[in-house]
Amino acid sequence: MDEAPGHLFLEHEEEDLASFLHIAMLFGWDAEIWPRVPYITAKLSHDEFI
Repeated sequence: MDEAPGHLFLEHEEEDLASFLHIAMLFGWDAEIWPRVPYITAKLSHDEFI
């Protein structure tokens, strides 16, 4: 994660995206979701906020 702190998920990788988000929530990591539509974003916080 230090070398490449981001990942681009393609349309056929929906299950992988769900797995990555699940792991982030389980371990309490911060994560951001930036879809192609620029006005919709989501942020997971280690403080248990979405």
